[in-house]
Amino acid sequence: MKDIHSSVIADFIKNFPYIVYTLKTCEHGVDLIKPNKYHIEGDVWTHTCIAYQSLRYINEFVDLDDDSKLIACIATLCHDLGKPYVKQITKKNYFRFIGHEKRSVQEFIKLSKYFFYKYKLGCVDLYNIQLIINAHSVYWQHKNINDVVKFLNYNNTLLDIYKIVCTADMRGQITDVPKNDSLISTVFETNRPFEKNDYDKEFVILVGCPAAGKDSFVANSEKYSSDKYSIVSFDQIRVDLYTKEFGDTSDNYDTLYKKAWEYCNNKKYNLEDIMFNDYISKIYHNVIISNTNLTIKSRKRLINRLYNEYDNCKITIIYIYLEESELIERDLYRGKNDKTVGEDVITSMFHSIDVPTSNENVDQILVLYNG
Repeated sequence: MKDIHSSVIADFIKNFPYIVYTLKTCEHGVDLIKPNKYHIEGDVWTHTCIAYQSLRYINEFVDLDDDSKLIACIATLCHDLGKPYVKQITKKNYFRFIGHEKRSVQEFIKLSKYFFYKYKLGCVDLYNIQLIINAHSVYWQHKNINDVVKFLNYNNTLLDIYKIVCTADMRGQITDVPKNDSLISTVFETNRPFEKNDYDKEFVILVGCPAAGKDSFVANSEKYSSDKYSIVSFDQIRVDLYTKEFGDTSDNYDTLYKKAWEYCNNKKYNLEDIMFNDYISKIYHNVIISNTNLTIKSRKRLINRLYNEYDNCKITIIYIYLEESELIERDLYRGKNDKTVGEDVITSMFHSIDVPTSNENVDQILVLYNG
């Protein structure tokens, strides 16, 4: 069989020379006289290559099956893709890369179609790589190391791969700062909370950019059919409020929605309160909340409110992801019976994506790569 470790990086360099160039030109330090003490090796691509090569010398990596090796290789190769886009210089003239994990996930999503076809990865495989990239600094940043398993959805196999990737990341650093190299032997508490089988109501929170296909997924899903679930969304609430104020219009939906959005924005309506008080409270079966729900902050507020107002509920997140370029294309060619938001909005929202994890205190996460 072809050597997975060698072929993944060789194919990546061949297909994405512009990414390699971007990482090569992103220095960790200001200059040779004042390097980043954690990355004396220099630029991000050099660090990535050293980390990637070190995989070969981690016994646990050698013992992995081919599928797990592939995930470890891709996650290591892509774990710092976001650094060039978040680089900041401090008052003390040092570079820092706050939020590079999140941005690296977003840059990885842009490559989903390549990895999907090149290596026949499924949507869950692609999602699991997102989880590793997203959490690759959690072990070092959090006081409670057992938080890691929540970020990895209590997946023990993924935890083993995560340990290998983080060890490679650490060994890819030339640094005079001591670090604990015992991550692989670290024991984590991996007991997942019991799944709810007895609950009064289920809430499904859709997560995805405009044009990702959230509504289409629900419309074509037998499991989430309209006789079992009612859909609520800020989009529909805006249109309802507008048409209630001005009556029926003959506009196509795109034009109608833009007027409704402007009207509700000017009125400063609290759409969340309206959604809970005037919509969800009047629905007696399961509910699908079809907003973009892209950030942890927006989901946390929603999840906390659901638990506060409904004692015995189950909360499921359905995460639907797609490359930025295809989102823009889909939005551009939407018909008159759907709304368009434009390229700038798509780009802005895409770069706000926080990958959902069990750390958000939900009962279940389902994923769909909709490309």
